[in-house]
Amino acid sequence: MEPLYLRGCRHDILGHYLKAIGLLRVLAGCADQGHRDPAAEGWWDMDQACFCLRSEKYPTMEKLVEFFEEHYRPTPVFSPWNTGGGMDEKQEVVFSIDPKPWNEYWVANRDALLAHGFPLPANDTIPTFPLKAFDLKCAECSLPSTEKILIKVAAGKGKKPKSRIQIVWSEAAAQNLFAQLVIKRAILEQGIKFTDAVIKKFAAGNSDFVFDVKDESALSNLGAMPGVQIEIRTKESGKKAVMALLAKQELSCDVEALAALGLGRKFFERFQSDDADDRILLEEYREQCPTSAAESFDAIFTTRASARPVDNPVFLNRGDAGAAEVFRSFWVFFREVRAAPRTNTQASLAGFVEPSATVPKGKGSPFFPDAIKSYNIGSGWIEEEYPFYPLDYVLAVEGAFALRGSVARAIGANSRRFAAFPFVFDSGEDMVDDGNEVKGTATALWLPLWERATTFAELAGFISDAQARLPGKDARFSGEFVRALHAQGVDAGFSGWQEFRFKMKGSRVPWITTGRYVGASSAQGNAPDTSRENATLLNRGLAPLDESRFLDQFDIAWKGSKADSRSPHPVRAAINAAMEIAAHEPTALNCLALLESIFSACRQMCVSESFREKLRGKRASFFEALPMEEWDRLLSPLDSQAENSRWDRANERAFRIARSLASIMGLQRQSNGDYSATQPMLGSLLPLKRGRSGWFLPEKGDRTQQNVWTGSDLTYDLAAVLRRRYMNSVKDEQPALRAVHGAQLDDVLAFLRGGLDDRLIARWTEAMSLIDWHFGKDAGDENAPESETGKAVEEAALEGDKQPLETTSEGIELAYASLRTLLELECEWQGKDRGQWKKRRSQQPFALLCQRSASSLPLAVSEAFRWIGIWGVRNPWGAAVRAEKPRISGRYVVRLDQRNISSAVWDQQLADRLAAAVCIPIRWQDHFQLYRAVTLPPGS
Repeated sequence: MEPLYLRGCRHDILGHYLKAIGLLRVLAGCADQGHRDPAAEGWWDMDQACFCLRSEKYPTMEKLVEFFEEHYRPTPVFSPWNTGGGMDEKQEVVFSIDPKPWNEYWVANRDALLAHGFPLPANDTIPTFPLKAFDLKCAECSLPSTEKILIKVAAGKGKKPKSRIQIVWSEAAAQNLFAQLVIKRAILEQGIKFTDAVIKKFAAGNSDFVFDVKDESALSNLGAMPGVQIEIRTKESGKKAVMALLAKQELSCDVEALAALGLGRKFFERFQSDDADDRILLEEYREQCPTSAAESFDAIFTTRASARPVDNPVFLNRGDAGAAEVFRSFWVFFREVRAAPRTNTQASLAGFVEPSATVPKGKGSPFFPDAIKSYNIGSGWIEEEYPFYPLDYVLAVEGAFALRGSVARAIGANSRRFAAFPFVFDSGEDMVDDGNEVKGTATALWLPLWERATTFAELAGFISDAQARLPGKDARFSGEFVRALHAQGVDAGFSGWQEFRFKMKGSRVPWITTGRYVGASSAQGNAPDTSRENATLLNRGLAPLDESRFLDQFDIAWKGSKADSRSPHPVRAAINAAMEIAAHEPTALNCLALLESIFSACRQMCVSESFREKLRGKRASFFEALPMEEWDRLLSPLDSQAENSRWDRANERAFRIARSLASIMGLQRQSNGDYSATQPMLGSLLPLKRGRSGWFLPEKGDRTQQNVWTGSDLTYDLAAVLRRRYMNSVKDEQPALRAVHGAQLDDVLAFLRGGLDDRLIARWTEAMSLIDWHFGKDAGDENAPESETGKAVEEAALEGDKQPLETTSEGIELAYASLRTLLELECEWQGKDRGQWKKRRSQQPFALLCQRSASSLPLAVSEAFRWIGIWGVRNPWGAAVRAEKPRISGRYVVRLDQRNISSAVWDQQLADRLAAAVCIPIRWQDHFQLYRAVTLPPGS
């Protein structure tokens, strides 16, 4: 069977997407049993940007027209909780002449009236007073007039004129009616709105008076009014009269819908009570609604189950879109569909408009923008016009009713868990009203697309049961969903996902903008690629954030009815945005940018007490350090970019230096079983301590004072870090300045000469300090650096032997070489038997170095050479001489007098940057170059 290609249903416009879902839904269930087609199938044709429908019962557009004209029964959802939902129907009071004189006239003159042409009433009952004239069937009228009733005959016109008889009340009867109302004028003014327009029509001579009711209880005091009939009825004109008209016309034969409407009217008064508990009433109302309506309430109220129902953003404030209340509009548009089913079906679904049809103008919020504007799909305004038809709105609402999850059925459940579907997530961005006041955070809605034939039952089953999860956590934020989508493969056979993002922009109704489209890789049939592998790595790398619920604490804070100016939610918005980008495209730079945003949040939590008070629980909660293996693999491409441009080369060097600094270790185990009190590098950047369950902010009196980082001057900060970490660990076996990753010596020299971007190094150091850097396990000692095992040391020596002796130390500043060599000796790995280690501490050279003074620097260098001469270094001058003399010291160490040292330290710039450069750990492979700069070849 050839499917119908519905070009009026596009995947990238929310209203069009919902129309497609709604069409499947109404064909499957919104009709009498004999006219349903639960086997109808639908799917998306992405190439043609349309929805495909295959239905045996409704295979053509003509048959669909027949369905909406004769068989479609809308989901009977009414909204008594909203004052604009049509349940607060206006009442009007009708004062008319008592029909008793007419009844008596009918009984006395029945046969004559019928003979004159009066229409025979049904069941031969007494008819109501005739408002219309009727054709005279006799040669002439012989009906008598009375005091209250007048018979008027009007001559006909044309070639075959027919006289017509009009029965009217007499002037005396009308005068009596008016006189009775005048007597009761004082009471009437209490129960009726006597506006200027009402006063004008309150004049003698009318046979009836119709007024809007202001106070029905006041009208009960009118008492007896001889010759007057009083009727209070529901008003059937005006925008809120749609329910009365529905009951009288379109729904008059639909027992279930009439019962639902009656229930809505009943509950409306209860919702308006001053002591009404909306949550309890909603539960009670839902339980009493018809099954088809009750299930739809789960989509209206709960995107997550909680003690307080949370609105599905598709329905805004429980369907209250200002003057365009969703559910009243639904029924208004349904009546318009019934008035022109052919035009609506063809135009809405096929995009075909008959030449004689009028293209409607109006508003379709919240599913469609104003008809006078074009669709805003995020990237700009599309120029093409899309007319709006009533069936567009009706099907969009029916489709939105399908967006519910099974966990949402328990409206009163005490849980913050999101409903599994429709994958509604917090984006963290501000949602503002027309006064630009923040009213909450914007929402991201992800809807699935599929390219295989699917029935509504299949789709509804997935909608009810599907979940978007990260390991150990339900996805709550849009960035977390994108991570789950890429790494966990939340596709269930779908070809992709379309994002829609909700924001308030200059209106009470948010513009609905489309976001990105994400293809599901399993549906693409491609071999696994690195992006999918990296997405999985990213998920594992962020597991500590998920487990600690780190993002959850940045909820919007309120000050009265307005968002607090110090609300922490913008912090989450920044992290969420970076997480979405990284999850969608997990490149090394995007992953590093995500770490930067997380560090920025941590810093604000540490430095601002007022910010912490606005967090959930009024305290800052951190997380366990991020796993090293995953982040090492994610960031490793930055170590050596393929391009060789100057910019890329400089950034490679900056990255390696930042990684070296960030991976400086702390809390190292000593030979006596104790652990160093010096924290990992993050503890030097922020006032945090690392405990068994992760990083935490200690009380002010319990802080280590280790953090000396300002983030504004890298050279100053690194000099301060060097001094503080060195002095804090002076009683340890080694200075707390060893790193998992060492920088290349050439990179450090480029930094020393000011050739790299200090701000970039600082930002990346901060970002990567969040990682749980640790040494690889060496046989017998878990703290041994993997690069310092015996085999690695020998390999490094062999690598150093390959380099020409006359060039290896060229360009290395003597001051840097001496001080960094001294630090390497103090940090040197001395073998597996820690009982044989000799503690090395010099202190004075580094105290002088960290003064960053050109006058004190020569003293620091001189003192460094003295200690190097005492401790010695591994022989860097080739394998042959190293076999005879493994370490060289004493006379083989460069000797310079104070004058020579001073001439080597030529300006303040070197003094400013030297301590920072010395702080940067270098890789083991470069030690021999460093040692050659401070020693002489044996035998020279």
